[in-house]
Amino acid sequence: MKKFFFLLLTFASFTAFGQTGFTPGFQSKVTFGSGFTVLDEEVEMMQLKFDYVGQFALSPYVSLGAGTGIRHYLDFDYSTSGNDWFDLDFNQELMIPLYGHLNVRFLDKKASPFISTSLGYAFGVNLNSDVKDFYRINFDADDAKFKSGFIADVSTGVSIRFRNRLGLVAGPYFEYQQTERQIFELIGGDAVVQHREELNLFNWGLKVGLTF
Repeated sequence: MKKFFFLLLTFASFTAFGQTGFTPGFQSKVTFGSGFTVLDEEVEMMQLKFDYVGQFALSPYVSLGAGTGIRHYLDFDYSTSGNDWFDLDFNQELMIPLYGHLNVRFLDKKASPFISTSLGYAFGVNLNSDVKDFYRINFDADDAKFKSGFIADVSTGVSIRFRNRLGLVAGPYFEYQQTERQIFELIGGDAVVQHREELNLFNWGLKVGLTF
């Protein structure tokens, strides 16, 4: 009788396992996002982000992996000139992150809420664009702007699994980026002073993606 119940329990377990179509293994995740970056009351930027994560599904619930991507910061600064014409200052920053990634699905179902987090380091890329900084003083073409620094991300939303690894993810995200930049300030007329400023960037937005 004990053997019978053991076989019955084993059969039920495999039946429930098969209903989700899940098997442990490697999974890729690609996501695209867009949001706003708040630095302080005066500086607000738009963030465009792309991520690729290679992760190993340990169970129907937990996946661990590592990823990289692109963080593109855009700032369109409208200001009034002395002649009452509106000038557009276009500023952009590019970062390449490398990070560890944890993803948790709360249900072993086709659709489930999820939460994921990433911790790592983002490397600043010099775009070599001769544009104005946020103080409306021109950068030199060879001056690097946003510097490399710590990055952390938390996102949540809905994960829909069509088959074992094929699925969709969508939801809001919050990301923190620690960096610094070189700025130029006018002191006493035409005198230009250069110094570095530490920045803490807080990003809120939405992202969607595909797992396969």
